[in-house]
Amino acid sequence: MTDDTSIETARQHLFATIEEALVAIGRRHYEQQSVPRRLRTCLGHWFEGPARLTIESDRLAFEYDPYRDTVSEVRFDGVTFDLHQPADSELALLADYPQALDGIATAITACWEDVTDTDCPHTTELDQATATFVDTITEARTTATLETVVQALRDDQDEVVELLFDVDQPVADQEDTELATLADHPIETVLYRDEDLALLLPERQLTTTWRGGIVSMRHGPREAFIVGHDDTPAGFFVHAVDATNLTATSTVTRDAIHDAMGFDRSLTPDTNTVDPDPNECIRVQGDLCLERTRTTRELRKRLKSRYRDEIEHAVTAEFGERFLRKRNLADYRGQLELTGQGSDVGVNIEQSIRGAEAVTVIERRFTKTRHWEPRQRSRHAARYRRAAERLERRLANYVAANDAEYTETVEQRLKNRVDDALTACGQLNLPIDNHLVVLGNARLHPDETADREPVRVVVPDRTTLHVVHDEHPQVDIRLDAGEYVFRLLDRGLQPESERPTW
Repeated sequence: MTDDTSIETARQHLFATIEEALVAIGRRHYEQQSVPRRLRTCLGHWFEGPARLTIESDRLAFEYDPYRDTVSEVRFDGVTFDLHQPADSELALLADYPQALDGIATAITACWEDVTDTDCPHTTELDQATATFVDTITEARTTATLETVVQALRDDQDEVVELLFDVDQPVADQEDTELATLADHPIETVLYRDEDLALLLPERQLTTTWRGGIVSMRHGPREAFIVGHDDTPAGFFVHAVDATNLTATSTVTRDAIHDAMGFDRSLTPDTNTVDPDPNECIRVQGDLCLERTRTTRELRKRLKSRYRDEIEHAVTAEFGERFLRKRNLADYRGQLELTGQGSDVGVNIEQSIRGAEAVTVIERRFTKTRHWEPRQRSRHAARYRRAAERLERRLANYVAANDAEYTETVEQRLKNRVDDALTACGQLNLPIDNHLVVLGNARLHPDETADREPVRVVVPDRTTLHVVHDEHPQVDIRLDAGEYVFRLLDRGLQPESERPTW
């Protein structure tokens, strides 16, 4: 458990120092009053009850009793506390006061100088007492063990939980946070625990369902909560995962916990270069992870496949144009649809009068047919089809004869197109939740339509990766080339088909 004794000792010393300074201010303030006013205060004390003088400054206000020589109802920056009778839970106060008392020494010094117009003799002692108290709180957090956290959660000790997680507001006042959800549900069992990671399974809740007009109560999906050490100022984290397939008797391993969160391993602080295995997901910082979906070779192959149809269509069209020009048929290119690739190229003649006219010109033996009799039209249409088939075979033979040139042209253009896609890179900034991912030389994947996670990124060569976060140490590493996906870890309930099996 946390060292409550040392914390309480530091708090008492701080409060005693504050009281000493405020009493001195109150005494000086009372002494500066006129004799008639002090007499009225005296009479009021004997006939109406304890006399209290209110002393206020910009940030500080308190009540001074000149006959008991004490202070009460101290208010600092909107926070009210009693120096002699604090709240029922000492730790509840301690969870708030490290932030609430920040600057109180300065405020007391300013109040003293306003009342006495002299330097405050208590400033140094106030600064030291405040610093000691804050340091004691910080040490209690940094030295607390995971066992301390787990026990506080199991025993519903919200004040200890608030202290250890350094929350901005009491857990009871929080909504939609994983810590508040965990604190609100009784813990059924702790399924896994080591020195820095634990898996807590809350009791299963019943949900109301309707079937055939009958109301029934049944167990619904539920979450489990991973609690562990963190590299944030608070020192601990809570992460919800889908626990629908978990029971109180399930056997859970650390690898299974990582799998439920959606990553394979974490980046270590001494890592300089990351070269992930294919489809390996690495937790980089907090709940941010990256996964390499393709190596550079696989990425080039994928991009070639993506661009091949477009480039082969263009090259086929060029070969067809050249074929038609050699036969003085370029004017009829708009009436011919070239299809296929390489030696499989084909020509589709439009099934229209214009198509028939084109073939007529090609064969140089037919004229317009709109005045022909049906029998003549049918006979000559058969000739048109044969002419079109001959043209198709000739074009296919032409391309086949130049197959080496065709293949080389396609491959060279594919290479150039892929090179262009991979060199169209620069510094890439990706804000992902509270993380800022900065890649020295990269680009969004050509098929990527958004820069929100999960986001696909192309890294053509080894580059720098920086990840910045307000509460985590900055990550500065080298990232090997490849295709990557940056995303957040899996959190909370998942679709039925994607739930962890544990």
